[in-house]
Amino acid sequence: MTQPRNKTENLPTQIIEFLKKYWLFIVALLVGYPYLKRYLDEQAEQTRLAQEQLKIEAQKQEAKNKAETKLVNNQDPGKQATARKKITVNKELHSVSSSLAHHFGVAYSDNGNWYDFLNPRGFTENDKEALQLLVSYRNYFAVLEKLYYEVDTNSRNLRKDIVKFLDPKELATLRKYLKV
Repeated sequence: MTQPRNKTENLPTQIIEFLKKYWLFIVALLVGYPYLKRYLDEQAEQTRLAQEQLKIEAQKQEAKNKAETKLVNNQDPGKQATARKKITVNKELHSVSSSLAHHFGVAYSDNGNWYDFLNPRGFTENDKEALQLLVSYRNYFAVLEKLYYEVDTNSRNLRKDIVKFLDPKELATLRKYLKV
């Protein structure tokens, strides 16, 4: 009959046998762990950056969709009338605002299509008519500005369009009456 060996006496030899048997695996684990950790950290960072990029692209697409929806709503005459009435019930101001968009040519260049630059109505501005309207309705400029921005154009600023499209002579005349 054999007597059971004392496990504590053989522990050092068992450790040495284990190290002899698995030394290559242990060295590979000790050497490879930092590289593996760095690789996993880089992958996690790339994933985070990709998620942020996707979020930014989704926000851009949402803004583009919102602008296109607003453009479609602005082109519907029924919705235009409703939007105009929310701002003011004065039909004369409604007409003046749409005339300004027409005279600046932006009502035809803001349709949102790539070929809008081909529309000949968008090539010219009627500076004299626009100046007459702006001077005549200078007391209602804030209302005209809101109508122009929200209804008649695709979110264009009237003040910027005045500076951009009016000739220097007309702009100097207008500045006598309005602070633009």
